[in-house]
Amino acid sequence: MIEIHDADDEVNTIAFTGHRYVMEDEMAAALGEVAKRFKNAVWICGGAIGVDSYAARYAMVHHIPYRLILPFAPEVMSKYWSDAQKKLLQDTIAHAMDVQVLSPVYDVKYYQLRNIAMVDAAQVLIAFFDGTSGGTANCVRYAKFKRYNIVQYPGPYRGTGRIRL
Repeated sequence: MIEIHDADDEVNTIAFTGHRYVMEDEMAAALGEVAKRFKNAVWICGGAIGVDSYAARYAMVHHIPYRLILPFAPEVMSKYWSDAQKKLLQDTIAHAMDVQVLSPVYDVKYYQLRNIAMVDAAQVLIAFFDGTSGGTANCVRYAKFKRYNIVQYPGPYRGTGRIRL
């Protein structure tokens, strides 16, 4: 599934993007494949519910170094999240090698600015993307514009829009 033009050992940063409704078990095999293929890469995750959180948890559990780039301060970002979702964000923040927060307050534009920062900081974008519109589509479109390597896992995903942790 992974087709990268750069030599694997030259890839040292990978960013993740994807739909909120992708379930963690739908990502597990792909994350294992990415970890095996790019053994020395630092992962970059955006901290959101879904793909971002699951990729960060996988990195944390498997001792893969990762960075978080958050659109807003954690307490702003997670204001309406469940306790389990807040706990996962706190845990991944505590174990990240570095956390960058783009804004102390909410402004919707920082979601896209976060995606841009993640793509700009990485050599490869791993996208759990089924082609539908939204933030993931914008992130993939930006990566294509920048001529970045993109690995797309198109699903199908069984998520229904309901987020579970």
